[in-house]
Amino acid sequence: MAPPPFDGYEEDLLDDEVLQDEEEEWVELGDEGAPGFRAALFSSQAGLYARYRPNYPPHVYQRIYDFAEVASGGVRPGQGSQELALDIGCGPGNVTVELAKTYVQVVGVDPSKDQLDHAIQGPNIRYAQVAAEFLAHHLPPRSVDLIAMAETLHWLDHLRFYEQARLILKPTGCLAIWCYDLAEFEPNEAHPDAEGAEKANALMRAYTYSVIGPFWDNRRTYIDRRYAGLEPLASQFRVVERADMRMEHMWSMDHFVGFLRSWSPYAAFRKTYPDKEDPLVDLRAQLNKLLGVTDDAAATLRVTFPVFLLLIRDPVQPELPPL
Repeated sequence: MAPPPFDGYEEDLLDDEVLQDEEEEWVELGDEGAPGFRAALFSSQAGLYARYRPNYPPHVYQRIYDFAEVASGGVRPGQGSQELALDIGCGPGNVTVELAKTYVQVVGVDPSKDQLDHAIQGPNIRYAQVAAEFLAHHLPPRSVDLIAMAETLHWLDHLRFYEQARLILKPTGCLAIWCYDLAEFEPNEAHPDAEGAEKANALMRAYTYSVIGPFWDNRRTYIDRRYAGLEPLASQFRVVERADMRMEHMWSMDHFVGFLRSWSPYAAFRKTYPDKEDPLVDLRAQLNKLLGVTDDAAATLRVTFPVFLLLIRDPVQPELPPL
């Protein structure tokens, strides 16, 4: 039986001394561009992330796996040599556990210990507290089949990350990077009023960009631009494709408000103005009125999200020294 991928490397992945060195560098850099900045920003929201952030539907993963099959020359993920996937910025492991249904081994990577403390476990899942900009310090070259990254790229030094990714990916490996944008309410059987849904969506845009707008990190603009400007250099990867999809969830108003509480700008607003009324109290009341919600716990709201993907393959890799 062949040894598992990274046999002998797990100690490096989880080495406290190495991580401490990186943490010291994060502190020294001390700005929003520093590796690990995201860890401090989201640690306090870890429990809310795990409970309320949306999961991606099967058709999103299928699009990624189809691309991985093309990159590998026709080998399906989880079969043959397609064994190892990384989930970068894994948070509580929502994507990690989905990848583990297909790949032989999955490593979830996140700089936040609090996020990893909430992570979903599995027999073929490992987690590592490592910044994405340091991956090649911990993983052997040309060893990874898929690097997946959801809701994370805009927080990174993207060119530094791509440089790490091209070193650790196999020549047949690929990157799948994706993000969702603002939620929208859609009319359905329980709430058929299209005009009410349209007004609720306008109210959500006003809340997002006006009420808590000043508390968004400036990287939010990359999401508005669908990651335009965050592509790799031609000297790093040869093929970059884009895909646009949608996902839909049936949520209760309680769940939707929990999702809004998981936003980092909401947490920043509450920290800055602890004596002000919680803006979500009034927002909930207005949404309930517009959408005709009478039971906040009933999963009757059709909530949709646009999802956009960057699919990247054919890494430009340096020559390895002879054995």
